[in-house]
Amino acid sequence: MQSTIQNLFKSVEQDLQGINVYRYQRQISGGTQEYMEAVLFQHYLETEKVMTYDDASSAIPGNLKLTHDDYLLGLFDMTGELMRFAVTYLATNGTFPGADNAEQCETRKSGILTDMQLLRSYLETIDASSSYGLAREFEAKLKTTRASVEKVEYGVYSMLVRGKERPKGWRPDAPEGPGEGDEVEAY
Repeated sequence: MQSTIQNLFKSVEQDLQGINVYRYQRQISGGTQEYMEAVLFQHYLETEKVMTYDDASSAIPGNLKLTHDDYLLGLFDMTGELMRFAVTYLATNGTFPGADNAEQCETRKSGILTDMQLLRSYLETIDASSSYGLAREFEAKLKTTRASVEKVEYGVYSMLVRGKERPKGWRPDAPEGPGEGDEVEAY
């Protein structure tokens, strides 16, 4: 799959050299943002750090130029992937990645949730008015990023507070209410 993506980027490389770097920027921007979203998300999952612009720029196939706008817009999109990952992991495992129980989850949440909150706060400080490409999509992507962070916050809240009220071994498809002698798990 990655070779296919690299071949597609390389196929337009000649058209995006010299003065045409910015001339056709708008036509390739969406694809570049999606590619950045995937690269940034993979990097975060592997390192638990946000990839810098310089490292992201070197991840673009061929001799294509990564604009700061495409990097930032890809970063906005990555927060949605982080949200889906965190919420799915919480829902299926009852903890955050790397945590075996609620106490470790309490500590671990400072990882992905805090990173998302910090990323949101940094993105909120950007003045997008000086860049047409960024300004065009900035407010909508910021609104989506805020919603993504709120969903993870709500998921953590539900797991930490409401999860303590559930009987040990509770499953969503289990019959209603604990039976006689069921043990309630204390965290």
